[in-house]
Amino acid sequence: MVKAGIDALFKDEKLLKRLESRKIGLVINVSSVNSALERTLDVFLEWGKARVEAIFALEHGINGVVPYMEEIKDETDPKTGIPVKSLYGRDLKSLRPGEDALSGLDAVIFDVQDAGSRYYTFVNSFTFMFEPCRKNNVEIFVLDRPNPAGCLKIEGNLVREGFTSFVGQYPLPNRHSLTAGELLNFIARKFFKDIEVVVVGCEGYERGLSFEDTGLNWVAPSPNMPSPETAVLYTGMCLLEGTNLSEGRGTARPFKVFGASYIKDPFALADRLNGEGIQGAGFLPMFFYPSCDKHAGELCGGVEIFITDRERFNSLLAGIAVLKNTLAMHRDHFRWRTEPYEFVNDRLAIDLLLGDDNIRYAIEAGASLTDIEGYFYAKAQAEFREEIRDFLIYD
Repeated sequence: MVKAGIDALFKDEKLLKRLESRKIGLVINVSSVNSALERTLDVFLEWGKARVEAIFALEHGINGVVPYMEEIKDETDPKTGIPVKSLYGRDLKSLRPGEDALSGLDAVIFDVQDAGSRYYTFVNSFTFMFEPCRKNNVEIFVLDRPNPAGCLKIEGNLVREGFTSFVGQYPLPNRHSLTAGELLNFIARKFFKDIEVVVVGCEGYERGLSFEDTGLNWVAPSPNMPSPETAVLYTGMCLLEGTNLSEGRGTARPFKVFGASYIKDPFALADRLNGEGIQGAGFLPMFFYPSCDKHAGELCGGVEIFITDRERFNSLLAGIAVLKNTLAMHRDHFRWRTEPYEFVNDRLAIDLLLGDDNIRYAIEAGASLTDIEGYFYAKAQAEFREEIRDFLIYD
């Protein structure tokens, strides 16, 4: 059975000694538990040899229940009285810890379940702490966890210059194949040079393991990430956030089902998707009523995605196929999102998610998936795979 970084830390006397008598801040949420389902916060408090001075809250809050893109406010943890400081507020400035947020701290420890896509915001938020930690001589620790999207496949294009944003701060592919510890160490070394990230790796983890194979419990890190399978789908289906399609929020199967009230013939749409040759997946027509978010309370025609072979499935291509075919069938109703997205209002959300407006142009032109994948992705993926080689922790 695999052990997460929190378990590995408390078996490592040398690292524990390094934290003894230190004042620490914890970047945690509801997913921050050990293999016995004990909260990381409680584990540190019970250990008692380091003083937890602050908790830092990412998007969705420390309880993982706040909807996406909603402000997280400073508060006090009701059980412990420890101050909770927000790392996700109303604007870009609010993503950075305040001037006194790290005051008096000796170390900051990140222990949150990531989802394996560059637009899942937890890792992005934590990198905003790098410079303040350097300035205040605060050590950075990452307690690693498995990547539920998998550590073998890379999908997508690197973020192009001019399309950086909170969901694409660095030139990473959509699906990066790294654990949070590997990714944070890579970012620190490549883009911050002299910042050290101490990564406490998972015990017994191998790159080819699915999350289900690890034996670890899945604790949903955000309201719409209910299962490891959702994380696999998320790389492609998160693109729907940049459209007026429902990505299944307000249903029991977010990012697995999608649709819209203007889709009256989901059978035809499913037929088109099944005809795209997406390996490792099948598309089933269906109807649903989302209880919130886009098309709330309206009958939506849509499709449910079934992963039949996770190793062969390319989530990003599936997401692009959904956009391409829905647009082709519903040009009078399908729209790209024009409202502000993750604190950006001067570029389309879909371009931020894809990291390149050329891919949107190809979708609008009805380019084949083969052309999109071959022209935009192959070279970037090969370059990125070579770049990360020295940062891989697991065999």
